[in-house]
Amino acid sequence: MTKNVIYISVDMEADGPVPGENSMLSLGADARLPDGTKLATYSENLLELPGTKMAEEAMIWWAQHPQAWQATRTAQRDPYWVMLRFSAWVKHLEQTHEAEAIFVAYPVSFDFDYVRYYSRKFLGVDIFEGRCVDMRSMAMGILGVDYGEATKAHMPAEWNAMEHMTHVAVEDAIQQADLFFKMIEASRRK
Repeated sequence: MTKNVIYISVDMEADGPVPGENSMLSLGADARLPDGTKLATYSENLLELPGTKMAEEAMIWWAQHPQAWQATRTAQRDPYWVMLRFSAWVKHLEQTHEAEAIFVAYPVSFDFDYVRYYSRKFLGVDIFEGRCVDMRSMAMGILGVDYGEATKAHMPAEWNAMEHMTHVAVEDAIQQADLFFKMIEASRRK
């Protein structure tokens, strides 16, 4: 029997590429049913992990996005508390809708690595139990292109994949969810 699912588009901002050496700064999520019905959003900013430091390439990147950087500096919370709340939010959605949550991101590797690392570090579990969808791989299949061509710049105009990302995690998670459901719609028309 197929289980019901909830797709949770997740975006996070960090101060470097390596979870544990660098820190997650902001976590945003947009939960939707398989038909695209919007359920809820989640947004928190996190304090840096003790003993971590910002990667040089991240310093350069954040200097080019000062408004997004400032957005990560407001209402920062302890990472344990954030992961506890995020896990409770995901579990509440799963119980309410009798469904499994699926982590969705473009690309999934960066965001999922961080969320899984923090989840295991602070809660001792993987909130999503490994369930994730990589939108770039999905684009390869839908568009029939190689990985190098499965970029947002090569996506059909009607998908609006090139809309301006604000790098505010919850805003980007919402935009990413919109793209994900346009991709699902396109895959069903094939």
